[in-house]
Amino acid sequence: MDRRSTHDRTGTAAALLAFTVALCSVANRVEAAPRPLCVVRLAVVPGLAPEDLGPTLLLEQRKRGAAWETVEVPDASDCPPTAGLILVLLPPAMVEFRPGAGPLPPAGPGEGIRVDLSPVDPLDRAGEVARIVASNLGEPRTPVPMVEAEVASLAPGAASLPTGAATPAGYFRLSGVWAWASGPDVHGAGVDIEAGASLFRERLEVGLRIGWEPPRNAATPAGTRRAQAVPIVAAIRGGVGLGRVRLLAGLAAGIEWRHFELQPATRFGRMSRDSVAGMLEGSIEGALAAWGPLRVALAGIFRGYIGGPSFAWNGRSAWEAPAWSAGLALRVGAVFPPDAQRPAHPEGR
Repeated sequence: MDRRSTHDRTGTAAALLAFTVALCSVANRVEAAPRPLCVVRLAVVPGLAPEDLGPTLLLEQRKRGAAWETVEVPDASDCPPTAGLILVLLPPAMVEFRPGAGPLPPAGPGEGIRVDLSPVDPLDRAGEVARIVASNLGEPRTPVPMVEAEVASLAPGAASLPTGAATPAGYFRLSGVWAWASGPDVHGAGVDIEAGASLFRERLEVGLRIGWEPPRNAATPAGTRRAQAVPIVAAIRGGVGLGRVRLLAGLAAGIEWRHFELQPATRFGRMSRDSVAGMLEGSIEGALAAWGPLRVALAGIFRGYIGGPSFAWNGRSAWEAPAWSAGLALRVGAVFPPDAQRPAHPEGR
């Protein structure tokens, strides 16, 4: 009896010890579990829909070797008390980061930070938000100033948050142009170079362009003519950004200097004439950020000419000033410095 009692007491103690170890292990796992992210959708923010934000958050977790649960609730008061961070989506394109559950809106001083994402491309918003979320959930007890440092690059238009995203940049382009013109020449080709300033992440460009249309020979009723032209214009383009692509509409105004030489059939020696005409240009352009600072663009152009005399020899036409031309331009260039038009991120992607 005593031996059996001793055996029972030994078995009971071993079972109690095993249960205690298992309980401590579970408690340690619960304590080490990351605090969840609570998402409160009070508005539909382009670029932060569930199908956009969800996969981006998972990708950021894999990059950092972290893991947390994401829950969505209709109001911040419904967030679990263990929430490590609350992300509130507000109209029209606002987000609010909070370190824990709290009333809505507004957040008091030090309770969170609200940022206007309107200046950020919708395609870039999910990545920006995911990095901030990962930084804060990775260190659950990091104070709110950590959030302010992360979102400094998110609000290019916010006066309270410094950013280098609006830093102007320069650009340079070399173009090949083909155009169909009114008059006897019908079509021609040329090249031009353009340089200027690029603003608002390449959504606005202001520059000066000079071109050259090489000499072309043509037979006219008055004889053989050789003509060339040099256009000089000031150009401005503006539009929207769609990821790596920019769609821009442009206007340009300037002059076109023309020089031609005539070899009449009825005399020896050449005759030459110079003239200047005004020029107005409209264009639609699609530009691609190909690699680093390199940019490649294709533009449709239409030019109208103002003035510019026509010439004749012995009553026969030698030169007819064109009234308009339409064509295409292939432009290759670069933006400098290369990183002037990108948001300044505190850490690499």
